[in-house]
Order: sequence, then C-alpha cells, then structure tokens
Amino acid sequence: MSTKVTSLQAAQYAFANAIRDPGNHLPPAGVSAQRLAVYHELFFNNFRNSLESAYPVLHDVVEPSLWEELVSGFFREHRCHTPEFPRMPREFLDWLTLPRDTQEQEPAFLPQLALWEWTELEVLLDPAIPMRPLRIDADLLDSQPVLVPSLRLHRFDYPVHRIAPGYLPDAALSEPVHLAAYRNAQDEAAFLELSPVSAALLQNIQENHDMTGAEHIDQLASLMGHPRPEQLFTFAAAFLDELRDKGVLLGGCTSTDNGDRNHV
Repeated sequence: MSTKVTSLQAAQYAFANAIRDPGNHLPPAGVSAQRLAVYHELFFNNFRNSLESAYPVLHDVVEPSLWEELVSGFFREHRCHTPEFPRMPREFLDWLTLPRDTQEQEPAFLPQLALWEWTELEVLLDPAIPMRPLRIDADLLDSQPVLVPSLRLHRFDYPVHRIAPGYLPDAALSEPVHLAAYRNAQDEAAFLELSPVSAALLQNIQENHDMTGAEHIDQLASLMGHPRPEQLFTFAAAFLDELRDKGVLLGGCTSTDNGDRNHV
C-alpha cells in the first residue's frame, strides 16, 4: 500500500510541476504535451482571474507585460497553503513581499498597494462578530469602546488609497498615511484616513479592551506629553462619537453588563 501511495504522490507532484512550469518540467508519462497545455491554461487563467478581481487597481496601474510576469512568477514559484480559494490572493501578497528577483519596471509602491487592496477584500471575508456584551447607546467615555471586529489599521509610505492609472506616485510621502478599513452595517468595505493622533487612539482601543474611552484618551495624552490635555480630550471625545456614527465603534461595554450578550 505504501509503495502505491508513494507512486501516486510522485505522479501528482510531477503533474503539478509540469502544470506550474511546463518550460522546465516534462509531462508525466502517459500525458501528452497538448493535454498538459490545456490544463496549464485552465489553472493559470483561474489564478489570473482571481488575482485581477482581488487587485483591480494593481492590475490597472502596472504594464500588462509586468502583470503577466508577476502572475506567472507566483503561479510558478509559490506553494499555496490556504484551502480556501477566495483567500488565495492573500498568498500573492505574501509572495510579493518575499525576497525574489524583482522586475525593473516594478513600482516601489507595489507591495503596499497590494496590501491595501487585500485589506479591502479581507474585511469583507472576515466572519467575526462582536463577542463582548455591549450597549449601542453607552457613554463612550465611561464605558469600554467596542470596535467592529473587521477593523484593520495600517500605516503606508505611499497614498495607496489614491493610486490610480492617472496618479502614480514616484516617491514616498514625507509623512506616512494612516488608513483604517472595516465592514460597515451595509456589509460594504469602508475606509477612513486618520491623523497620527486618531490612529494612535484607535490602535490603543483595538489593543486594550479593558479601558474606558476616557482612560484611552488620558493614556494617549500622557504618552504624547500633550501640552494641553483638555484640548486633546475634547477632540478625542468627539472623534469617538464620529466613529460610532460611522459604524467603526459599535457601542460600549461596562463592568455592570455581567456577560449579558443581548444588548445589541
């Protein structure tokens, strides 16, 4: 039995290698080159169509020849680990950031643009739901703010949210841009451009669930050494309300909720 399994696995690997890279791998015994070409085209086109759907801006801003080379390189070199085909494009992002022979015409912003486009898709694929009890009308200063679970925060050296065929930055920004992506109440991907201060506050809320809104603001003022903490407090309190209006904050959790999950 083990010999048959080993033989079958060897045949499968040979077949897969020949499909991935027919230029460097011969077809397995009994498989004609013509039949192999059909399989190669079928699999490659599926990969290419999936990547073009996941990275539409990236596909539009790079030269067609470069896009074909990127997709071919990924198809040829990378071994995907996810069993979910919709998540396969994430592995393309991983491949882009690995040490590899880059093409001369690759724009410097390419990996960051790919990360942003994947983030927009990832928030739609995220099945997470709030697991903490919350009150949608809670005072966000006196309660522990509860964020939408799909929220993703990133800092970029390029204005990736504005890149398009008519706008291709040739240099990094003098100051990084902070972006938040999330799935809103209409199950659509939405994003916010944040100031460094608002990004820091949002990250602190994301990482420290047991603090009230007021405590988050006090900690931020202390870390910043803000000369007028009362001014920061006013700004941050209004920002929390704005986040709730936009659906980034779902409400607040208080110590008196006692695990009750029926407030939403």
